[in-house]
Amino acid sequence: MKLNPPPRQKVRVRELARELGWTPRQLLAELNRRGEFVKSAASQLEAPVVRALLREFGTVSTGPNPDATLSPGMYGHSAELATGEDDTGFESELAKARARSKVKGQNKVARWHPPILQALLDDVVVPQRPEHLAAPASGYFVRELKKAAGLSKRWAEAQLNGLGDDESLVIKWIRLSDGQRPDIAVELAGCGISPGEAGLCIGHGGRIDPRLGTIYERFRDRKVGRSEATAIVRQWRAKQQAL
Repeated sequence: MKLNPPPRQKVRVRELARELGWTPRQLLAELNRRGEFVKSAASQLEAPVVRALLREFGTVSTGPNPDATLSPGMYGHSAELATGEDDTGFESELAKARARSKVKGQNKVARWHPPILQALLDDVVVPQRPEHLAAPASGYFVRELKKAAGLSKRWAEAQLNGLGDDESLVIKWIRLSDGQRPDIAVELAGCGISPGEAGLCIGHGGRIDPRLGTIYERFRDRKVGRSEATAIVRQWRAKQQAL
């Protein structure tokens, strides 16, 4: 039995931009950043490029996985039985995706996230979003949710390791550290140092000195150890009580 590869499906820049909820200029900027040098909104994109962009920047949906709904043609030269019928699968799926996108836009509902995950999204992940990308209708890209979920797991482990279950306190550590190094937060908390104190530029004698950097930064960079950081904060507290 003879096997023929299906034709490679292509999508114009402006069509994919509409699909993602971007302007063609925004999509061209993202393609250029990826090293895909495309001339105009009328240019056609190869299937692997389209698939990668849909997977990475597709908005959050309760519908099927994008990889499961794309036609076989989007996967390149996958072998199929030769037929005499025209391959209209890709156009059909694109039309379905457009319809889903329109419905999502009409029924936009903010999705609830746990406080720590929400803080990681808004204070850590979204600020790293490339400037040329507009926010999707759902508020976050799939990759942003995945990144925040990964960070949230690390902070949950830190809570079990001594950071405690006070979510408001954990969120303060997240904002101080840009969501990174929860192990540092655990160590400082173990010294009895609060996020507010860790964010101060305190020198010996309890004096504020911006040239030194914060307690958090110096401890993270191992410029001060546990005992020294604790002593500095205690001196600062004593000075505050004396005022």
